Amino acid sequence: MKTSKSSNLCSYKKFYILSTIIYAIACAWVMVAYCTEGQSGLVVCPSKLIYHIPCPGCGMTRATLLVIHGHWADAIKMNPNVVICMVGIIIFPILLVADMARGTACLHQTYQKIEHLLHKRLVISLILLFELAIMAHNYVCGI
Repeated sequence: MKTSKSSNLCSYKKFYILSTIIYAIACAWVMVAYCTEGQSGLVVCPSKLIYHIPCPGCGMTRATLLVIHGHWADAIKMNPNVVICMVGIIIFPILLVADMARGTACLHQTYQKIEHLLHKRLVISLILLFELAIMAHNYVCGI
């Protein structure tokens, strides 16, 4: 099935708009946590709220705050996913601005490559094992 150039342009626009909104919300969340020194007391993890079991993402806000304060080792101990998070936080705006300035779709192409990679059984299996290990770590540490 062929797609028209206008539908591709529309999907690119939707991707860029949605990803920018998600990025802005994530940055706003970190700013609120930074301003309240991580003491907002707000729990947003559905797993923790419903089942009282921390998910692999639990502790990410605190880990990000540790990175902001320069405590990388402590941040990685809290949640190793913080490395992936920080790469995204740094690379996303660079690619976004570059795409806007040059009129390219590098960010969208990067997303498509990552999505394609995640469809490989070995890759998703390794990621799943890694995330299960983080979940167990979060549970044992009481995060």
